[in-house]
Amino acid sequence: MIFSVWNYDCYALSNSLSGDQTAQIVSGEMRWFYTVIRYLQESHTVIHCTSKEQFMSVNADYYLMDYFTISQVIQYLNPEKVFCLCYWGCFDKYISPKNVLTPFDYGIKNRFLGYCTKYLCTPISEIKYKNIGVIWGKHPKYINHSLVKYLVSEGIEFYSTCVEPIPGVHNLGCLPINEWHQLLNDAKFVLGFGDPKSGPTILEALFYKTAIVAPKTQIPDSVQCKNTLFTDNLTYKKIALMIKGIEFVEEPLDDTFNQRITAIFKL
Repeated sequence: MIFSVWNYDCYALSNSLSGDQTAQIVSGEMRWFYTVIRYLQESHTVIHCTSKEQFMSVNADYYLMDYFTISQVIQYLNPEKVFCLCYWGCFDKYISPKNVLTPFDYGIKNRFLGYCTKYLCTPISEIKYKNIGVIWGKHPKYINHSLVKYLVSEGIEFYSTCVEPIPGVHNLGCLPINEWHQLLNDAKFVLGFGDPKSGPTILEALFYKTAIVAPKTQIPDSVQCKNTLFTDNLTYKKIALMIKGIEFVEEPLDDTFNQRITAIFKL
Protein backbone atom coordinates (compact mmCIF):
# COMPACT_ATOMS: atom_id res chain seq x y z
CA MET A 1 0.00 0.00 0.00
CA ILE A 2 1.24 3.51 -0.83
CA PHE A 3 0.68 6.59 1.33
CA SER A 4 1.45 10.12 0.18
CA VAL A 5 1.95 12.68 2.97
CA TRP A 6 2.13 16.46 2.76
CA ASN A 7 1.98 18.78 5.76
CA TYR A 8 2.47 22.48 6.35
CA ASP A 9 5.73 22.25 8.32
CA CYS A 10 7.12 19.61 5.98
CA TYR A 11 10.80 20.43 6.52
CA ALA A 12 10.60 20.02 10.31
CA LEU A 13 8.95 16.64 9.77
CA SER A 14 11.55 15.67 7.16
CA ASN A 15 14.32 16.40 9.66
CA SER A 16 12.65 14.17 12.23
CA LEU A 17 12.17 11.34 9.75
CA SER A 18 15.82 11.57 8.70
CA GLY A 19 16.90 10.78 12.26
CA ASP A 20 17.85 14.22 13.57
CA GLN A 21 17.72 14.69 17.35
CA THR A 22 14.72 16.99 17.11
CA ALA A 23 14.58 19.86 19.59
CA GLN A 24 11.82 19.74 22.19
CA ILE A 25 10.31 22.90 20.71
CA VAL A 26 8.97 20.97 17.69
CA SER A 27 5.18 20.95 17.95
CA GLY A 28 3.09 18.10 19.25
CA GLU A 29 1.43 17.95 15.84
CA MET A 30 4.76 17.21 14.14
CA ARG A 31 5.51 14.54 16.73
CA TRP A 32 2.13 12.98 15.98
CA PHE A 33 2.72 12.94 12.21
CA TYR A 34 6.13 11.41 12.88
CA THR A 35 4.80 8.46 14.92
CA VAL A 36 2.07 7.70 12.38
CA ILE A 37 4.49 7.75 9.43
CA ARG A 38 7.07 5.62 11.20
CA TYR A 39 4.43 3.02 11.99
CA LEU A 40 3.17 2.91 8.40
CA GLN A 41 6.74 2.62 7.10
CA GLU A 42 7.07 -0.74 8.84
CA SER A 43 4.99 -2.48 6.16
CA HIS A 44 4.06 0.10 3.54
CA THR A 45 5.51 2.72 1.23
CA VAL A 46 5.19 6.22 2.64
CA ILE A 47 6.26 9.16 0.49
CA HIS A 48 6.64 12.34 2.53
CA CYS A 49 6.37 15.27 0.14
CA THR A 50 7.78 18.76 0.51
CA SER A 51 5.79 20.43 -2.27
CA LYS A 52 2.35 20.39 -3.85
CA GLU A 53 3.85 19.25 -7.17
CA GLN A 54 5.58 16.26 -5.60
CA PHE A 55 2.46 15.34 -3.65
CA MET A 56 0.23 15.43 -6.73
CA SER A 57 2.67 13.31 -8.74
CA VAL A 58 2.21 10.31 -6.42
CA ASN A 59 -0.41 7.72 -7.35
CA ALA A 60 -1.22 6.67 -3.79
CA ASP A 61 -3.81 4.48 -2.10
CA TYR A 62 -4.27 7.14 0.58
CA TYR A 63 -3.36 10.81 0.94
CA LEU A 64 -2.55 12.21 4.38
CA MET A 65 -2.56 15.97 4.97
CA ASP A 66 -3.19 18.62 7.60
CA TYR A 67 -5.79 21.39 7.50
CA PHE A 68 -3.32 23.81 5.89
CA THR A 69 -2.48 21.67 2.86
CA ILE A 70 -5.76 19.88 2.21
CA SER A 71 -7.51 22.96 0.78
CA GLN A 72 -4.85 23.28 -1.93
CA VAL A 73 -5.35 19.87 -3.52
CA ILE A 74 -8.65 18.33 -2.41
CA GLN A 75 -10.36 19.31 -5.68
CA TYR A 76 -7.97 17.01 -7.58
CA LEU A 77 -8.38 13.94 -5.36
CA ASN A 78 -10.97 11.32 -4.49
CA PRO A 79 -12.14 12.56 -1.03
CA GLU A 80 -12.66 8.98 0.14
CA LYS A 81 -8.90 8.44 -0.15
CA VAL A 82 -8.01 11.66 1.67
CA PHE A 83 -7.43 11.86 5.43
CA CYS A 84 -6.75 15.00 7.42
CA LEU A 85 -4.60 14.66 10.52
CA CYS A 86 -6.16 17.51 12.47
CA TYR A 87 -4.82 18.06 15.97
CA TRP A 88 -8.01 19.57 17.40
CA GLY A 89 -10.50 17.88 15.09
CA CYS A 90 -13.88 19.08 13.72
CA PHE A 91 -12.34 20.11 10.38
CA ASP A 92 -14.77 18.65 7.82
CA LYS A 93 -15.15 21.36 5.20
CA TYR A 94 -13.85 19.18 2.35
CA ILE A 95 -14.14 15.57 3.54
CA SER A 96 -16.27 13.36 5.75
CA PRO A 97 -15.72 14.01 9.48
CA LYS A 98 -14.76 10.33 9.76
CA ASN A 99 -11.78 11.07 7.51
CA VAL A 100 -10.57 13.67 10.01
CA LEU A 101 -8.20 11.94 12.45
CA THR A 102 -7.25 13.20 15.92
CA PRO A 103 -4.37 12.42 18.31
CA PHE A 104 -6.69 12.19 21.34
CA ASP A 105 -10.24 10.96 21.74
CA TYR A 106 -12.06 14.26 22.17
CA GLY A 107 -15.49 12.62 22.05
CA ILE A 108 -16.42 14.48 18.87
CA LYS A 109 -17.61 13.38 15.43
CA ASN A 110 -14.09 12.80 14.06
CA ARG A 111 -12.12 9.56 14.29
CA PHE A 112 -9.60 8.98 17.06
CA LEU A 113 -6.25 7.69 15.77
CA GLY A 114 -3.80 8.53 18.58
CA TYR A 115 -0.02 8.43 18.82
CA CYS A 116 2.04 5.33 18.17
CA THR A 117 3.71 5.16 21.58
CA LYS A 118 6.62 2.98 20.53
CA TYR A 119 7.79 5.74 18.17
CA LEU A 120 6.91 8.50 20.61
CA CYS A 121 8.91 7.12 23.55
CA THR A 122 11.81 4.72 24.04
CA PRO A 123 12.63 2.87 27.29
CA ILE A 124 15.33 4.42 29.49
CA SER A 125 17.37 2.43 32.02
CA GLU A 126 19.75 5.03 33.50
CA ILE A 127 19.07 7.89 35.90
CA LYS A 128 20.52 11.36 35.23
CA TYR A 129 18.24 13.91 36.89
CA LYS A 130 16.84 14.36 40.40
CA ASN A 131 13.46 12.82 41.29
CA ILE A 132 11.67 16.18 41.53
CA GLY A 133 9.05 18.14 39.58
CA VAL A 134 9.05 19.32 35.97
CA ILE A 135 7.25 22.51 34.95
CA TRP A 136 5.06 21.88 31.89
CA GLY A 137 5.41 24.74 29.42
CA LYS A 138 8.17 26.03 27.17
CA HIS A 139 6.96 29.64 27.17
CA PRO A 140 6.52 32.01 30.16
CA LYS A 141 2.90 32.78 29.23
CA TYR A 142 1.91 29.20 30.08
CA ILE A 143 3.33 29.27 33.61
CA ASN A 144 1.66 30.37 36.85
CA HIS A 145 4.72 32.06 38.33
CA SER A 146 3.07 32.87 41.66
CA LEU A 147 2.16 29.20 42.19
CA VAL A 148 5.70 28.09 41.33
CA LYS A 149 7.13 30.67 43.74
CA TYR A 150 4.87 29.41 46.53
CA LEU A 151 5.69 25.74 45.90
CA VAL A 152 9.41 26.51 45.87
CA SER A 153 8.99 28.29 49.22
CA GLU A 154 7.45 25.06 50.51
CA GLY A 155 10.61 23.14 49.61
CA ILE A 156 9.35 21.63 46.35
CA GLU A 157 12.03 21.53 43.64
CA PHE A 158 11.50 21.86 39.91
CA TYR A 159 13.25 21.58 36.57
CA SER A 160 12.12 23.90 33.78
CA THR A 161 12.61 23.73 30.02
CA CYS A 162 11.10 27.18 29.50
CA VAL A 163 12.83 29.39 26.94
CA GLU A 164 13.32 31.97 29.72
CA PRO A 165 14.74 31.22 33.20
CA ILE A 166 12.29 30.92 36.09
CA PRO A 167 13.55 32.12 39.50
CA GLY A 168 14.09 29.42 42.09
CA VAL A 169 14.08 26.39 39.78
CA HIS A 170 16.66 24.36 37.86
CA ASN A 171 16.51 25.96 34.40
CA LEU A 172 17.58 23.62 31.59
CA GLY A 173 16.26 25.47 28.54
CA CYS A 174 14.79 23.60 25.58
CA LEU A 175 16.10 20.05 25.35
CA PRO A 176 16.46 17.55 22.50
CA ILE A 177 13.68 14.98 22.56
CA ASN A 178 15.86 12.21 23.96
CA GLU A 179 16.99 14.44 26.84
CA TRP A 180 13.40 15.56 27.49
CA HIS A 181 12.44 11.91 27.80
CA GLN A 182 15.32 11.32 30.19
CA LEU A 183 14.04 14.19 32.34
CA LEU A 184 10.49 12.81 32.38
CA ASN A 185 11.79 9.34 33.17
CA ASP A 186 13.68 10.63 36.22
CA ALA A 187 11.14 13.15 37.49
CA LYS A 188 8.48 12.57 40.16
CA PHE A 189 5.72 14.66 38.62
CA VAL A 190 4.87 17.19 35.88
CA LEU A 191 3.09 20.40 36.89
CA GLY A 192 0.77 22.06 34.37
CA PHE A 193 -1.21 25.26 34.59
CA GLY A 194 -3.94 24.87 31.96
CA ASP A 195 -1.98 25.50 28.76
CA PRO A 196 -0.77 24.06 26.47
CA LYS A 197 -3.75 21.73 26.33
CA SER A 198 -3.30 18.09 25.39
CA GLY A 199 0.04 17.42 23.69
CA PRO A 200 2.42 14.46 23.75
CA THR A 201 3.77 15.43 27.20
CA ILE A 202 0.77 13.65 28.74
CA LEU A 203 1.50 10.33 27.04
CA GLU A 204 5.24 10.69 27.53
CA ALA A 205 4.92 11.36 31.26
CA LEU A 206 2.61 8.39 31.80
CA PHE A 207 4.89 6.15 29.71
CA TYR A 208 7.81 7.05 31.98
CA LYS A 209 5.67 6.53 35.11
CA THR A 210 5.56 10.20 36.04
CA ALA A 211 2.38 11.64 37.53
CA ILE A 212 0.75 14.78 36.11
CA VAL A 213 -0.62 17.59 38.27
CA ALA A 214 -2.71 20.07 36.27
CA PRO A 215 -6.15 21.63 35.77
CA LYS A 216 -8.67 19.10 34.46
CA THR A 217 -9.15 21.01 31.21
CA GLN A 218 -5.50 20.42 30.27
CA ILE A 219 -5.93 16.64 30.09
CA PRO A 220 -8.35 15.07 27.56
CA ASP A 221 -10.97 12.90 29.26
CA SER A 222 -9.77 9.84 27.35
CA VAL A 223 -6.35 9.81 29.06
CA GLN A 224 -7.40 10.84 32.57
CA CYS A 225 -6.39 8.17 35.07
CA LYS A 226 -5.18 7.62 38.65
CA ASN A 227 -1.93 9.39 37.77
CA THR A 228 -3.54 12.60 36.49
CA LEU A 229 -4.19 14.73 39.55
CA PHE A 230 -6.27 17.89 39.23
CA THR A 231 -5.65 21.29 40.80
CA ASP A 232 -9.04 22.84 40.06
CA ASN A 233 -10.41 24.86 42.98
CA LEU A 234 -7.45 23.93 45.21
CA THR A 235 -5.54 26.49 47.24
CA TYR A 236 -1.79 26.73 46.78
CA LYS A 237 -1.38 25.03 50.16
CA LYS A 238 -3.53 22.06 49.12
CA ILE A 239 -1.65 21.74 45.83
CA ALA A 240 1.62 21.63 47.78
CA LEU A 241 0.25 18.92 50.09
CA MET A 242 -0.98 16.89 47.12
CA ILE A 243 2.41 17.13 45.39
CA LYS A 244 4.29 16.07 48.52
CA GLY A 245 2.15 12.93 48.75
CA ILE A 246 2.42 11.86 45.10
CA GLU A 247 3.10 8.18 44.39
CA PHE A 248 2.78 6.79 40.86
CA VAL A 249 0.08 4.10 40.57
CA GLU A 250 0.83 1.26 38.14
CA GLU A 251 -1.79 1.17 35.39
CA PRO A 252 -1.81 -0.44 31.92
CA LEU A 253 -1.15 1.97 29.05
CA ASP A 254 -3.43 2.14 26.02
CA ASP A 255 -1.90 -0.12 23.36
CA THR A 256 -4.70 -0.14 20.78
CA PHE A 257 -3.10 2.19 18.20
CA ASN A 258 -2.39 -0.81 15.93
CA GLN A 259 -6.04 -1.82 15.94
CA ARG A 260 -7.27 1.70 15.22
CA ILE A 261 -4.93 2.43 12.31
CA THR A 262 -5.58 -1.02 10.81
CA ALA A 263 -9.33 -0.40 10.87
CA ILE A 264 -9.07 3.12 9.42
CA PHE A 265 -6.87 2.21 6.45
CA LYS A 266 -7.95 -1.44 6.12
CA LEU A 267 -4.33 -2.56 6.40
